[in-house]
Amino acid sequence: MSFEWTAEAGTINGSGANVTWRAPADGSTPRSIVLSVKVSDPGSNSATGTVSVSLHNSRKEIGDLSRQFLLDFSDSKTSAAFVVRNFSKSPRCEAERDEEFNEVDANRNAYRITSSNIGPATVKIQFLSLPCSYEPREGDACASVPSTWDSVCAPGAACTPGRSQGIDYVTAVYEQSQWKLCASYFQGTGTGPVQPRFIR
Repeated sequence: MSFEWTAEAGTINGSGANVTWRAPADGSTPRSIVLSVKVSDPGSNSATGTVSVSLHNSRKEIGDLSRQFLLDFSDSKTSAAFVVRNFSKSPRCEAERDEEFNEVDANRNAYRITSSNIGPATVKIQFLSLPCSYEPREGDACASVPSTWDSVCAPGAACTPGRSQGIDYVTAVYEQSQWKLCASYFQGTGTGPVQPRFIR
């Protein structure tokens, strides 16, 4: 029997029935890559099989999703529905996503964010291990993102204006071959008072 292996991207190493595939070092993710093998016998009979591999740069994807959520939140003109668009609606995360939506919506009614600084995300992949958020929550990964917001009260609203500064912990889950956000918890670390209910 002879085996002919091909890959849309990356490198096939070895020969015969058992080979290894090395993912490409660069390129955009997430993406699907098709691997194929053609098996032939000495009588010229052959069959072909394919498999689609889901390729991820998980730390980058989770960090980008987490920062995008916080950047969207930092624009008071952005609706709550848009801000939480990358949160999972699965039973695992639905309650957290709904609560996040309500918190963002409440922020829009009470505050106008005048300036913000969203730092780089530090990501930990933690399948089947303890959650990393200071509020223990289930997740396959977690990003911690330094965040600062300056705000004033929305017209006609009663609020506590000023600065909120600290770390936002964003949990993520891997579902249906893609990363989705699941929950967000903000831990204030600044020297001044943190506005109550500014961000969960």
